[in-house]
Amino acid sequence: MSKIKDSGFGEHLREPAGFRYKFLDSSAILFGCGTSTSGERATTATADKNFATFYTQSTATSGTSRGIYWRHYIGGAAEGETARFFTVVATAGVPGGVHGAHISAELDDTATSQVTGLMCGVRATWGALAATRTVTGTICALQVDTNIDTGNTVPASHAFIRVSNNGTVAFTNLFDIPTSTVTRKGSAPSASNGLAIRLDGALAYIMVGT
Repeated sequence: MSKIKDSGFGEHLREPAGFRYKFLDSSAILFGCGTSTSGERATTATADKNFATFYTQSTATSGTSRGIYWRHYIGGAAEGETARFFTVVATAGVPGGVHGAHISAELDDTATSQVTGLMCGVRATWGALAATRTVTGTICALQVDTNIDTGNTVPASHAFIRVSNNGTVAFTNLFDIPTSTVTRKGSAPSASNGLAIRLDGALAYIMVGT
């Protein structure tokens, strides 16, 4: 029989075999399991286990559906995110396949399964509702960071962005950029035929040709 554990909020978590539940620091965490301290984490030594799993399906013929919808409002001066995923390698000899997050969108193995419009593996959107204002700050739809402390030497095979065709059928286009305010269209590589970028805070262009 699975054990039942009481949380600090009077709710219950079922503890399956091989899963160890630890009470939370209620001063920092509203609900969940474990802490970042070694020995205080939810753990398992059994291979191929997911700590949280949801399999859902919608058969609606109109509208939208989402497996998870989470909207977080920041009403004070604090920074934050709606979701923060953090993977830490804490042992030697991990062969690879380690990701902070892995997000996929795919068609199943039914030949009639198709999308007639846009389908993305990942979509990042920066938005602003209608208002009379001049937007401040440094804004972007996507930021790619590194955070490497002193003493580390990175390998030659490093990059901010890496692309890879992992299946048997390959993508052949690196970018799909419609003519818009981010491009200057011309007939040859020149200032009138390029992609607009910010270089050290100044407007510049990556020259392209056909």
